Amino acid sequence: MDSEIIPAGEVLEQDAESGRYQVKELKVKHKQALSLLAQGVSRGDVATICDYTPEYISMLCNMPIGKAYLSELTQTAAIQLEGMFVKSVQVISDAMDNGSVQDQLKAARLQMEATKRIGAAGASAIQAGDGGDRLERLAHRLIGLLDKQQTASGRTIDGDFQQAD
Repeated sequence: MDSEIIPAGEVLEQDAESGRYQVKELKVKHKQALSLLAQGVSRGDVATICDYTPEYISMLCNMPIGKAYLSELTQTAAIQLEGMFVKSVQVISDAMDNGSVQDQLKAARLQMEATKRIGAAGASAIQAGDGGDRLERLAHRLIGLLDKQQTASGRTIDGDFQQAD
């Protein structure tokens, strides 16, 4: 085991089956490092913050105990995203009721994609060579349908609704 990678005082045990070195229990510092990674902080920055080497951060992530902790963190985030679904539906409803609210629609779209409520073909359509953004096309279609509905009972000028004389 390379002593330059393993921090001083860190005790790793070699797994009999795989031959890899493992920590048996995550310390607070390990959890901090993994939490920072889960938040999108780079491996190098995490290493600096936690006084580890980037290689040790990689080792920690690849250990079964590290993977399990990261999985717990992502499950918590998934539950939070799932809980926002109703709010996204309300934003879409508000946009449909009150006119063009593009920023709200974009935010709702992102949240709904993240919870896989919409866009089931999303990744597979792009891999299949579709190349287009299916959700973007659907959003434009929805806006077009709303415009047609407004035009039927009045005029649309710059996206604002005006009652016909």
